[in-house]
Amino acid sequence: MSGPAAHRPWLSAALITFAAGLSYFTAIGWWHSHPVRGWEFALNEFTLDDYAQVVRNPHVQSPWPPWHVFTLDLWAGVGGAYDWDDFNVTTGAYRPLYLLSCAAQIGLHGQEPLPLHLGNVLLHLAVCLLIHPMLLRLGCAPATSLITALLFAVIPIHTEDVASIVGRSELLAALGMAAAVYTWLGDGTPPSTARAAGAAAWFAAALFSKEGAIVTPALLLLANWARGDRVRQIIPLFGRWSLCLIPAAVYFGLRWWVFGSPVWAATPYLLDNALVDATGLQRLAAAPVLLYHYLRLTYLPLILSSDYSYRAFPILPPPLGPQLVMAGAAVAFTAALAALPSQRRALAAGAAALALTMVLIINWPMLSLIMFAERLFYTPSLFALLPLGALLAAIHRWQRAVGLGLILGLLFVYGLRTAFRNRDWRNNFALAEKTVLAVPGSARAQAAWGSQMLAVADGAKANGHLEEAAQAYEIAAQALDRAIQIYPEYHACHALLASILAERGEWQRAADMLEFAVPHIPLTPALVDLQERIREHVD
Repeated sequence: MSGPAAHRPWLSAALITFAAGLSYFTAIGWWHSHPVRGWEFALNEFTLDDYAQVVRNPHVQSPWPPWHVFTLDLWAGVGGAYDWDDFNVTTGAYRPLYLLSCAAQIGLHGQEPLPLHLGNVLLHLAVCLLIHPMLLRLGCAPATSLITALLFAVIPIHTEDVASIVGRSELLAALGMAAAVYTWLGDGTPPSTARAAGAAAWFAAALFSKEGAIVTPALLLLANWARGDRVRQIIPLFGRWSLCLIPAAVYFGLRWWVFGSPVWAATPYLLDNALVDATGLQRLAAAPVLLYHYLRLTYLPLILSSDYSYRAFPILPPPLGPQLVMAGAAVAFTAALAALPSQRRALAAGAAALALTMVLIINWPMLSLIMFAERLFYTPSLFALLPLGALLAAIHRWQRAVGLGLILGLLFVYGLRTAFRNRDWRNNFALAEKTVLAVPGSARAQAAWGSQMLAVADGAKANGHLEEAAQAYEIAAQALDRAIQIYPEYHACHALLASILAERGEWQRAADMLEFAVPHIPLTPALVDLQERIREHVD
């Protein structure tokens, strides 16, 4: 890795493309055996929020005029996906370029999942290809830059961003942020006005794709410092750097127009963020626990999940084990700073970049809409991988054969895990099944599995397979009951369980369940029909 591959751009790009392509080909589809047709390639379907944000979102299906998406909350129009009476939902999430990119693709090829999945894979590849030259411009050694880019290309924690269409906002934001840093640094000379304007344009693209990109201007100055510039060399850059304030001002101005506040965001539900009722001190104590889990899933992705909502893992009170691990990591990092003076600036810059890119997802001092999700760590994972890339490069310099074996072995293990993890995202049923096995303590995982089995039961009943339907109804009821035990206020689960009880003829219990749920959930035609059926039997 310190040889030709690390120094020849075309060879480095070929290796990164090969690694990312093998790992993420399965985000598009998967070969499987059909009892009649034999082996065939089945395309991955849409999953989870893909339906609400993209497939059934009228603002994405008919985005005319195109600038209309700049006046919308991310979830505007989502009610149409679920037949809710309240068509629009307001959360404060504002990602117009992400919606516009999906709308552009749908306008070209319709609602086929293949092109949209392929678009995500290509965006991930673009980010990976940009990381290597960006790290070189930051002053990283060629081997460290290449190994880090290869690791970023294959690590399994990125599967949600690539395999799920809604992960595109993270991909677009990361691409814009990396391109802004790359453009700003240029050939090592102070940025010209043209380069600064280019960096500001890339920053705008990132920011209008995902809120977390707001830290990009700080990353630009940090990049100068990481490269070796002194403070007295950075201060004169502020005039050109201030060009980044223009897209930031436009962004906050549009947010103010859309939401009535430049920074407003809806208060998260307890089901989405278990820290919503925590004190500031508790959230501060929980921050290293969240970082611990992100790093654990980055380095040791044994069990991955599409859901980490309420009770998925202990968070309040913050468990001592993860806190001690992170305290030990902090001590080791401090020792490394003292023992490696030549690497001190690079290590400190990497830690600062990790902190900056996590500022909106660590839940302190502000809360995020989701407490924890794998897809949120897409950009921060680069700075988490950088020390590993440097360590592997150092081992390779010290003992070439051992280092190469470690690098190839790690890339193979990560890549294989990623390829198989993408298969879990092939449809909602497979994803719900894998998720409930991964995090059985999660209320939402149990609810998703119960909902999927309820659909299986309804389909079996419609086809006259009554015994199969009864078994599926029982599995669904057990999962929904577990979800309610974990989170008693899970009103949607009460409504679903009421439909199963009605199917069994337990009308009074069904009526009680539905009475508890209805005031708290949107009315749908199916729910109204269930109410009528129950009323006929109870009255």
